[in-house]
Amino acid sequence: MSHHSHHSATDSSSWQTDECVTNAATSLLFFTGGCLLVAVGVFYALSDVMSKKSRVFHHIITTVLSISSLTYLVQAYGIGVTISEGRCLFGLRYLELMTTTPLILTALGLLAGTTLSEIWLASIASVLMFGAQWVGVQVPTRSASWVLSGFSVLVWIPVLRTLLRSFVYDSK
Repeated sequence: MSHHSHHSATDSSSWQTDECVTNAATSLLFFTGGCLLVAVGVFYALSDVMSKKSRVFHHIITTVLSISSLTYLVQAYGIGVTISEGRCLFGLRYLELMTTTPLILTALGLLAGTTLSEIWLASIASVLMFGAQWVGVQVPTRSASWVLSGFSVLVWIPVLRTLLRSFVYDSK
């Protein structure tokens, strides 16, 4: 008897999530979420021994790690996981990346001494990039998906330029 026949028609989303979040995937998601939670504690503790100027960086990283940890732990329970055209989609990852990437870029920009306008440009571009990717995997047509994927690549250019030029070259 197949796995699918154990579930009623009204419970179809449950077996679909089960197909994506296998026992191995659940274990890995819990493990990763737990490791990130330990890192939250480490960065939070480090913020107490840092100078006030350095605390901002540690608080931002603590926030990023907290959001990521929560995302992995929630996905371990199958929340935010769907199947579209036979592909497992971890939709919360896109939301997480749209939230945490601008924070990471802000932290890096602060360390590199980058201007706030460049940090904002890279951060907004990163939100648009992951937003386009998230919508791209959900649209019903391949052509729309490719257009959104192309848009995502284009908005990655200001992020990459800022990372390479301002965060690396100008910080030397």
